[in-house]
Amino acid sequence: MHLSPHCLRQIDDAYLRSLDREALRGLSLRLLADLKEARARLDQQSADRSRPPKRPAPSEYRRHRAALAEVIETCRQRGHDPWRTLERAIADRRAGLPLAPLPQ
Repeated sequence: MHLSPHCLRQIDDAYLRSLDREALRGLSLRLLADLKEARARLDQQSADRSRPPKRPAPSEYRRHRAALAEVIETCRQRGHDPWRTLERAIADRRAGLPLAPLPQ
């Protein structure tokens, strides 16, 4: 930005009337540059929000789904509730703890 927030707060009708033609032209150019920069930022933010969020590739979905199915099947074969196991694993990872092995 070309003008600080403090400078902008100082500009009022009396100040503008006190400026000669050349100073008023210089101020106008700085205000125009700031306005264009602010508009460009708003347009960029709007474009960023309209894009879909980044998603994993389909192969990543397949890999995650296969790993999840393997955990569920292993827990069932070992006589454990797979959903409780997954719940504990998620809670541990959110708490920053290392991933525990599957129950025996």
